Amino acid sequence: MTNMEGCRVKLPSIRILFALYTANGDVAISRVVKACGVNKASYVNELRSLGLVKVYHRVSPDGRVTIRVMISKEGADFMTRVLDLVTKHGLWGYVDALVRDGLLVLDGKSTRLIHALSQFVQ
Repeated sequence: MTNMEGCRVKLPSIRILFALYTANGDVAISRVVKACGVNKASYVNELRSLGLVKVYHRVSPDGRVTIRVMISKEGADFMTRVLDLVTKHGLWGYVDALVRDGLLVLDGKSTRLIHALSQFVQ
């Protein structure tokens, strides 16, 4: 995962990554952004440039195009290492998540905790 070397994932991006990590398959980018309470889709583009998510277009039979996003293998590996730290240090009691728009999303304090732990993962 050479793209991650020396790079830090931003706080809103961790919330998006967690939602995608726990999602079942791909999700419309607008749904992820809305569920995570992030006001910019640019965080998803940042994650894409790091190789942590995959973004692609899906065309429905009636011709509508939707932008879809899903976590990449590298992104899943990154989140697994972060959540392994949560387990290793017995911090699951401090992690709360809620369902928004059908996605599991971290609350504010949990997002900061997971973000802090992510700083130790490369």
